[in-house]
Amino acid sequence: MVQIDLRESRQVTNRLFDHLEQQGHTHLELTQDYYWVIPDEQLYDPLHDPDPNTFGLGQLTDDWNWCQNLLNPEREPVGRGFLWVAALLRWISSQTIG
Repeated sequence: MVQIDLRESRQVTNRLFDHLEQQGHTHLELTQDYYWVIPDEQLYDPLHDPDPNTFGLGQLTDDWNWCQNLLNPEREPVGRGFLWVAALLRWISSQTIG
């Protein structure tokens, strides 16, 4: 089993953001908003085809709003925040090259 070091994860993420900024990307405009959400038990089960009837719909603008709320020091961070960040990072990865 592989263990993920959270400090290394933070370093990787910081390095990726530094790279984007060095390429001149300081802001990205959301050009898409909605995306499919596949339940975890299907997402991580490559031996079976996922059931499209169980898919949900996520929204990048909502994810971004929730992330911005976490910048308020009075807001308590929640683990679900990683889902919002993950959706945004996935979108960013699809929009940037290099």
